[in-house]
Amino acid sequence: VKQRVIGRGFGPLLGIVFAIATPVAGTAFARSVAVDFTGGVNATVKGVHVLKDYWFELSEDWEFTKPALLELRFSHSPILKRDLSTVTVAMNGSPVDSFYLDKTNQSDAFATIPIPARLLRGGMNVLTLTVKMRSDLEDLCDDVHNPALWTLLDRESLLTVQFEDRKVVPDLAGFPGDYANPDLLYGEGEERVHAVILVPPEPTPAEWDALAGLTTLLGQDVGLGRGEFRVIMGGRAEADVLRSRHVVLIGSPAFLRAFTAGAWSVPIPLDAVAREPAGFLMEFASPFDPGRRLLVVTGRDDDAIRLVAEHLKSPASVRGLKGPVVSFDKPPTSLMPESEWSEAAFVVRLVDLKLSDMILRGKFYHSVNFTVPNPFVGKVKDGAFLRLAMSHSELLLPQSSSLLVKVNGEPIKSI
Repeated sequence: VKQRVIGRGFGPLLGIVFAIATPVAGTAFARSVAVDFTGGVNATVKGVHVLKDYWFELSEDWEFTKPALLELRFSHSPILKRDLSTVTVAMNGSPVDSFYLDKTNQSDAFATIPIPARLLRGGMNVLTLTVKMRSDLEDLCDDVHNPALWTLLDRESLLTVQFEDRKVVPDLAGFPGDYANPDLLYGEGEERVHAVILVPPEPTPAEWDALAGLTTLLGQDVGLGRGEFRVIMGGRAEADVLRSRHVVLIGSPAFLRAFTAGAWSVPIPLDAVAREPAGFLMEFASPFDPGRRLLVVTGRDDDAIRLVAEHLKSPASVRGLKGPVVSFDKPPTSLMPESEWSEAAFVVRLVDLKLSDMILRGKFYHSVNFTVPNPFVGKVKDGAFLRLAMSHSELLLPQSSSLLVKVNGEPIKSI
């Protein structure tokens, strides 16, 4: 049953992001997060037909079995004509609900709209608000540039998403990005740890090399700004430290044997590892949390572990892996083709942000926003450039069609 509540007035929110856990049948836990999809910024849309896209990320380690709840807070111009002014809400391209803009929701209004769970997905999602506005003027052309047609989308709007952690099916296809802790996506705990890495008490040079290569790769792909990768020497850690976090084990079969029994009981094929000259990456479900991963970096000796380390330091060679176990018996070869970006310190594409092609349709004004991470601790030294690959309908009129690019709200270029 779909229910929508529209009303006026709202009090201050007690928090932008929060998580709630409540037990359900079995071992799974249903939890919820409040997604601040506006980024804490009011947005005012103007015109007669406007699309406003809000992109937000949900973890690919989550399953969505219950509807999400959109709390949309807004105000609009008092001159809007009810029969011709509406808001349509869509999730990932599928319409969910529509309602009129009229005197009953003119100031400090809110709409509570359920979003079916089947419309949500792991990765990037887009909430689209299509706002149609008209006044009493009979001629549409008079309304096209009418500054009195506006709707304010309030920054205190929220989307509450209910989810359950998906049980891990070991597969290195998502390595290294899979080792981001989904709890950190919207959580605000004091300890922000993606994974706990256990190494021998006195690591060999090859084990140090593997640790350095792995942490650099994880930092580049996952992002240290969103959490840390905690290293523990000696291979001992309390279960509470490991629960709800990914785990990594680095070492030889002699070091790993202790993890194949007792509370760990990780089925590492140590005898097979000891027979092979290759180095190995292996993935298992964590014995401390079925929704978290356990990665093993190993080889029968330093030469084998060094092979893995060399591949970890060559990101192109460890992307696109398949299956729970991968072996490396040769040093990596360069897989990075020369390009105009080869001298760039940092390159990011839409696909790196887990975004697909962006398509804008319809008349008048449209906008699309996305966030690009800044990996630099200090200031950007030599600026940046944007390579925009785009196409448009041949029917567009050049004299009335344009594109404006803004960065952090500042206009950069118009074409």
